[in-house]
Amino acid sequence: MVVFQPLKYHHSRAVAEATRTGCTHFNKLEFLAAITSIRAATFKTSTIQSASKKTGLYPFNPEVVISSMREYRSPTPLATPTAASTPLVHTPYTPRALESFAYNITEDQEWDEDVYMHLQMFIKGAVAQAYAGKEVERRLRETEVAQKARKQRAATKRSALQRGGALYASQARHMVKQREINHLVAARALVDREAERQAKRQELDHTIFLTSIRVKARARLALLRKKKLLGVDLHARCIYKVQ
Repeated sequence: MVVFQPLKYHHSRAVAEATRTGCTHFNKLEFLAAITSIRAATFKTSTIQSASKKTGLYPFNPEVVISSMREYRSPTPLATPTAASTPLVHTPYTPRALESFAYNITEDQEWDEDVYMHLQMFIKGAVAQAYAGKEVERRLRETEVAQKARKQRAATKRSALQRGGALYASQARHMVKQREINHLVAARALVDREAERQAKRQELDHTIFLTSIRVKARARLALLRKKKLLGVDLHARCIYKVQ
């Protein structure tokens, strides 16, 4: 059926999306989680109608299938290599060597037209796969180099400092962080002590101020009492002299 190609396409997209999100193994659980969206994207009304029409099921049209069938014909025998053909001296291991060898095969011998066409298709596919394999090999080599460098960096982070005993980088970072925390706590304690000292000083100044006011008030009151007593005494003396 025609719907299998869209089904394969949406399935590959689901696998690619799962891989991009960190899935390293698209197992049965991942497939069951994605099958609903795959079916919804594949089995649309328009897709099913188009598939039925292209296969001649609805509307019924058997000519669609019959016209696509090829007539049987006997296979064309392979051409016998001529004496002038270039013998295989070395196996081609690189894409360029494969291209050169394929050119020698196709140009130095006489081939039947059908065989020549299929041979050209085979050569193109083989050369494309060779270049793709070369690219994969290059990327794999780069990946291995990156992983090796990553492991070396990780090993460097775990290396011990020999001065004063074994000290790992993670422990050193923890010590630095703890030292910063200790400095912050000490600074906060110093600020709190200074604030407490200022509060006590203000309270002491206020107490001294109130005490001085009380002392002055008592002195003034005593002076007033003394003046009052002195006035009474003078008045009594004046009365005594008059008599």
